[in-house]
Amino acid sequence: MRAHILVIDDEPVVLEIVRTHLASSYEVTTETDPEEALRACLKQPPDLVIVDVYMPEMDGLQFIFAVKAVHPDLPIIAMSGGGQLDLMAPVDAAGFFVKRVLRKPFQRSELVAAVADALSAKDAAG
Repeated sequence: MRAHILVIDDEPVVLEIVRTHLASSYEVTTETDPEEALRACLKQPPDLVIVDVYMPEMDGLQFIFAVKAVHPDLPIIAMSGGGQLDLMAPVDAAGFFVKRVLRKPFQRSELVAAVADALSAKDAAG
């Protein structure tokens, strides 16, 4: 059975890029609305979540905290295009709760390696 990955980003083009890079190996679901993604994730968690840190209304950190409160072992990869130094503090803080932080734009190889690492760590943990 293929691992299910939920990808959340307010930019549809980013979702399509991630889906394109991962769809041959994984079941990929995408969502532009983090609140809708949170409801779905709390009901039936995927094997891995990839979430953008900076989104309007509910940001990625709020999503991460809410999911981790219910599913503390769910692996999460955060991604961010916030390249300004003052915007990176929340991204760095996310590192305490996520398997990896990908800085946009990232290479396909970085994404694939991060996903494989996060899923293999989950499998090893049980």
